[in-house]
Amino acid sequence: MLAFSLTTLAQIGPSPPAPSGTPCTPSTSCKHSCGAYTFDLSGFNAQMKSMGNSDQPPHPDYYKTNDGDSAGNHDYYFGPCVALTSAVSCDGSIATAPVAIQTWQDGVTPPFPSDSCGALGDYSTQQCTASSATSLQCTYSGGDQSRQVTFIYTEGPLAPPAAQETQYPQYTVTFTGPLSSDGDAAAGGLSGGSLFLILFLGVALPVYLGGGWYYNHKYKELQGVEAVPQIEYWRQLPGLVKDGCIFSYKETNKFIKHMSDKHSGASADPALKQALADDEGASSTAYEENKA
Repeated sequence: MLAFSLTTLAQIGPSPPAPSGTPCTPSTSCKHSCGAYTFDLSGFNAQMKSMGNSDQPPHPDYYKTNDGDSAGNHDYYFGPCVALTSAVSCDGSIATAPVAIQTWQDGVTPPFPSDSCGALGDYSTQQCTASSATSLQCTYSGGDQSRQVTFIYTEGPLAPPAAQETQYPQYTVTFTGPLSSDGDAAAGGLSGGSLFLILFLGVALPVYLGGGWYYNHKYKELQGVEAVPQIEYWRQLPGLVKDGCIFSYKETNKFIKHMSDKHSGASADPALKQALADDEGASSTAYEENKA
């Protein structure tokens, strides 16, 4: 019985991870509902206030990183949940709400002049999908010169985010850190029926059988099956179930026969049937007289 209860608990546990590519719907700027899971990016947002790099102190509104490209040595500015503020803008950009900006001139500071920067995507074009229970991807288009950027969020040890040009005009920003995904919250949690089965099969039934058997064995000196609590009831149970099935079968057949007779006209009102027959005969007689 205990093994059966554990098996049942395993079968009705939390729902499986969302399949790869499950589309997401934002519930807030930092939360995304993706099938059976809700992802929370607020942990990445909070880290902006404490995580800087070698040449940039922490900033509450954006991350800054460098791709280390010897040819261009590009800097990137971006935030994980919302568009960059107007203070971090690229002059002349077509993106009204840029999610990431690339700069390629040394010494420039925000807001950036138009000949030194390009927006990589616009926040209004956001499309997010769940790659797994521990990975979320959000893609943004609408950047300057058809640029497009994908933000990849992965659960793991906190690390500085990285940005790179994967293949122009495609860019990638990668976050690793406190990605929170909650399957039960998005799926609505366990139903009342599931909770009842867990409590009944996993707790109440084993306690009832085990405790009752121990009491009967210790204090009534019963042995084996005879010590099972209310053993006479359990012996009668198969017969009671059989009687219930037979009763249900007979009552179902009676109902089916009643409905069949009702729709076939076998139980129709005799007076109504006679009136219809008389009316049919009278019509025939009148027709024959007119024909003659």
